[in-house]
Amino acid sequence: AIDAFGLPVCTNAYATGAGARVSAPPHTDKQRVLVMQCHGAKRWRVWPPPDPSKNPGADPLARGKGTDALPLDGLGEPALDCTLRPGDALYVPAGWPHTTDTLDC
Repeated sequence: AIDAFGLPVCTNAYATGAGARVSAPPHTDKQRVLVMQCHGAKRWRVWPPPDPSKNPGADPLARGKGTDALPLDGLGEPALDCTLRPGDALYVPAGWPHTTDTLDC
């Protein structure tokens, strides 16, 4: 069923130690992200895509990576600020900045 559409599928797994204030700094991804929280609790903040005119030439799908900076104070209020616990799921569209904080393991 995973290849029903004939499109590439990638799977990533991340493990973060308890208490990491920011376990992933603000960034965007080229792929859509479907998060499934398996253990512990993680705070997710997600913002709408930033205005591309504020950083012309930046790849909107790779913000906050490499030499590109995507500071929290330039993102405004998040569209979503939630805590995922075991069994919770979250969808993040491609190009939407997000960051995570690990709360407990």
